[in-house]
Amino acid sequence: MVVAAAKFDELFRATRVLLKECAKKNEEDRIIPTLAFANHICDRVPRLVEEKDRLVGLWGDERIWDEEADRFARRFGGLRPVRVANEVLILERRPALVTINYACVAETPEKVTINVYPHRTPLATADDVARLYYKTLSDAGIAHNEQRTVRLSSNFHNRRLEIWISPGTVIERTTVTEGFTVPQPGWRIDKASFPHPDLVGGAL
Repeated sequence: MVVAAAKFDELFRATRVLLKECAKKNEEDRIIPTLAFANHICDRVPRLVEEKDRLVGLWGDERIWDEEADRFARRFGGLRPVRVANEVLILERRPALVTINYACVAETPEKVTINVYPHRTPLATADDVARLYYKTLSDAGIAHNEQRTVRLSSNFHNRRLEIWISPGTVIERTTVTEGFTVPQPGWRIDKASFPHPDLVGGAL
């Protein structure tokens, strides 16, 4: 009996944390995924135990935590770790997730990925996604404007909508002087900024 009780230590610990922090708020989107995850930890599912231990170890390092929490959410259907409390990984079910993909070497933003999940909670609206897109880019200090030059692609798989947004290119007529004794007309190709949230919302 003692061994059986010890097996469920993780689930009991998660329940105590949630009773203290979430019960009065009726935060179903945190309670259900957190308890379900804790139950899997009790069953010693290797990949989940490893994920939990790694994320608990990262708690407190804000930038790395955000990156790894987004990675976890992409992998596990929009269930995003929000924090650690008493060694319990608190998860939140998100109807939509916006993440930024950076170039490996230059660490410049290359692409924004939007995932919209079919949870039982109300589906994310176009306005919800646009607001989340704006907040994600603003928090990362990434510029966006009314520029309509953009690359957009999408995929619908297992009831999940995934959209990829990348800046396009802007071609401007300019004057070339280098290497010429007389200025010559030419063209300049620059990378555009990410599109404005209103454009993203309107595309959904």
